[in-house]
Amino acid sequence: PWNLFKNGQMDDLASVMVAVLESLRVVAILLAPVMPNLSGNIWRQLGFVVPFEEVTWADALNGLLPAGQALQPDGPLFLRLDSEIAGAEGKKAAAKA
Repeated sequence: PWNLFKNGQMDDLASVMVAVLESLRVVAILLAPVMPNLSGNIWRQLGFVVPFEEVTWADALNGLLPAGQALQPDGPLFLRLDSEIAGAEGKKAAAKA
């Protein structure tokens, strides 16, 4: 998407972004049984006003992200893992092996 934006290909960029956001909508529904808090967070950030608890499996296939829906960003979905910490943990695991 960055190259599409840089090259002024806004129609193509819009198509890509709709596909990404629609994929996130479906992922939120499918993850709900194992990660309900994450799913609800994705749902809210996608700007839906329908409570996530009212969403059904059928909505994964039948629903669509409404055109022009405003996103409601509320920070990252996952905390950023400090690369130094991750590297240190990886070295510890390798040393134990």
